[in-house]
Amino acid sequence: MKIKYLVLGVLAYYSCFLFQQSWLRNDFAVYLLLGRFLAEGKGYFDYFLSTLHLNVRYPPGYPFLLSIVIRLFGNNLLYPRLLTLILMGISLYVLINLLGKYLSKKETFLCFILFSLSPYLLNFTHTVNSDVPYFLFSWFSILFFYDNRYYLSGRKMWPGALCAVLAFYMRGIGLSLYLSFLIYVIIKKKARQAILPLLFGLAIIPWAITVLTRPGSYGGVFLTKYEYCPAGGIVGFLDIPLRGLLNLKYYAGKVISDLVFFPYLNEVTFGNLLFAPKVILSLLFSFLFLYGFYLSLKDAGFLEIYVFVYFFLILFWPYHSQHLLLPLYPFLIGYLLIALRQVRIKFFKFALILGLLTVAVAAGFNNFKKLIDNNGSAEPCFAQGFSWIDGNTSQGSVIMSSDPAAVYFYTGRKGAFLELSRDPGESLAAIKERKVNYIFLEKEAYLVVHGKKIMDFDKFIKPLLAGYPDYFDLIYTSPDKCGLIVYKVNIPG
Repeated sequence: MKIKYLVLGVLAYYSCFLFQQSWLRNDFAVYLLLGRFLAEGKGYFDYFLSTLHLNVRYPPGYPFLLSIVIRLFGNNLLYPRLLTLILMGISLYVLINLLGKYLSKKETFLCFILFSLSPYLLNFTHTVNSDVPYFLFSWFSILFFYDNRYYLSGRKMWPGALCAVLAFYMRGIGLSLYLSFLIYVIIKKKARQAILPLLFGLAIIPWAITVLTRPGSYGGVFLTKYEYCPAGGIVGFLDIPLRGLLNLKYYAGKVISDLVFFPYLNEVTFGNLLFAPKVILSLLFSFLFLYGFYLSLKDAGFLEIYVFVYFFLILFWPYHSQHLLLPLYPFLIGYLLIALRQVRIKFFKFALILGLLTVAVAAGFNNFKKLIDNNGSAEPCFAQGFSWIDGNTSQGSVIMSSDPAAVYFYTGRKGAFLELSRDPGESLAAIKERKVNYIFLEKEAYLVVHGKKIMDFDKFIKPLLAGYPDYFDLIYTSPDKCGLIVYKVNIPG
C-alpha cells in the first residue's frame, strides 16, 4: 500500500507538467508522425521527407502504441502524453519492486526518490518518447528473471523473454536485454529448458536485419564517424576501439556529473572555473557506481549481466549522452548506495545523499517556477523559425534543415536532412536529388549533436555558396540571438 501511494505521489508531481507547452522536435516529432501515419493506414514510411523511404531508424513498437491512441482519440497531443504518464506510473511501480529485491527499505526509498525526482527524467515523463515504454518492458523483464533465478524453466521464463523482445521493438538498445538473456541461460546452463523462450528471439530477426542492412539504418550509423553526418566519413579499423576509450573518458569525467547534477553542471566546459571540480565529482561518482557494481558481482544475476552488456554497447556508439544512461540510472544509484555501505564515515554518506537530494529538490522548484512564470518550456526560437516558414513559403516547398520532422509537424512542409559534404558538387547533387527549395539553418554552427559540433557553416555551407553563388539567395536573417538563416535554392532545371 505504501508503494502505491509513493508512486501516485510522484505521478501527481509529473502531472503538474502535463499541460506545459512543449515543442516536439527530433525524435519526439518523428515518433508522433510515424504513429499518425500508421493510424491513417499509410505504412511505416517517412512521409515528412521529400523522397519517400521506409523508416529504418526507429523501431515500430512505440509508434504502434501511439497509432492506437490516435485512432481512438484523434490528433490531440494530450492523449499521447497521458499514455506516457500512465506507462511511467506502471514502470515506477515495477522499478520500486525490483529495487526492493536487493536493497534495504531505506535504500530502496532513497534510490526511488533520487531517480523519480531527477530533473533530467522529468523531460521524458509527459511528452512523446520511446524511453518510458522501454523502461516498462526492460524493468519488468529484469524483475521477472530476478524473481525466478533459482528455478528457471521454459514455463516460467517466457514472460521475461517476451518482454525482452518487446523492449527491442521500443528502442534498438533493447537488443542488449535479449543478449543478456542469452548469456544468462548459458551461464545458468538452462538452454534446454529455455528452448521456447529462445524461440521468441526469432521475432527480433526481421527488425534486426532491417536496422543492420538498410542504408541510413543504425548499422550504417554505427559505421559513420558522426551520427546524422554520413559526409563525415566511415570509421577505420582503429576508430571503434578509440571511440570506446573516448566515450569511456567522457562518461567517467563528464556525462555522469551532467546526469547526477542536471541541469547545474551541463554548461560547465573546459576553461570554466568549475570544470576541474566537475571532473572530480564525475570521477568520484563513477568510482562509487563501479565499486557498488563490483560488490554486486558476488551474487551476480540477470541485472548485472544486463548492466554490463548495455554499457558495453553504448560505449562504442558514435556519441555519448545522459540520455543513453537513463535506463541504467536507477541501478547506478542502487550501486552507489551499496558502495556507501562500505564507508564508515557517516558524515560523508550523509553529505553525499543530502547533496543529491538538494540538487533534485532545487531543480524541481526551479521547474515549478518556470511553469508558473511563463507556462513552461516553449522556446521562442523554434516558434519564430516555424512561423517564418509557415508564412513565407508555399505548402509544396521542400525545406532542408537539421530537423525536418519538426518542420513538417508544425508547418506541413516536407523536408530533407542536412546531409551535406565538404565537396560542393556532392552537396549540390544531394540538394537536387531531394528537390530542396529552401535551406533553413537555426545557428551558424548549424548541426550540433549532444553538444558536439559535427557540421559547421565554414566547412559545409561556405564552400557551397562560393562554388555556386547564383544558385542560393540569402532571404532571411533573424535580428536576434536565435541566429536563424534561410537560403532560397535556385538551381536551373
